[in-house]
Amino acid sequence: MSLGLPEPLWGVNPRSIKGKKWWDEMRKKAYAENNYTCWACGVHRLDAAYKQHLEAHEVYEIDFEAGKMTFIEIVALCPACHSFVHSGRMRNLVVKGRVTRKKFREVKEHGTAALGEDLWMEYGRMRAAIPVTLTAWAKWHLVFEGESYCKDPTGKIVTWRKPQAFTYLRDILKGQS
Repeated sequence: MSLGLPEPLWGVNPRSIKGKKWWDEMRKKAYAENNYTCWACGVHRLDAAYKQHLEAHEVYEIDFEAGKMTFIEIVALCPACHSFVHSGRMRNLVVKGRVTRKKFREVKEHGTAALGEDLWMEYGRMRAAIPVTLTAWAKWHLVFEGESYCKDPTGKIVTWRKPQAFTYLRDILKGQS
């Protein structure tokens, strides 16, 4: 299970790098490869709860100590399983009043049945086990198709280069002026 995307890589993803046309082709390929069923619970797209379709979910390997997130694959998930996987986002929607507590409980029950009780319980334990001394934000990068990407100080996605302490400090200072 992913513990969530590291904040410096929010918005840095294959679909932002390759564009909508690529994303649409890849997500449709993922749906077809799984016979238009959810990878987690097996429900067919037409029988899915909430919305009768599938959603594409990017799977990453995240190395918190090295500051590296490596793209693995795109999988097809039903809306309930996708919401379960993004439980933090789902919790925020409940707090904002955009999702009911009832729907939150239903999603949790659905996801727990599909992916296992341990997944939900392990989430908190795994987050607590992440080293406190993580990689500096400037070192975080996404590895995709053999290239590394990150955000520059303006938020634009750029090719990542190993940061040097001086240039990183310079960029921080420029951003504060």
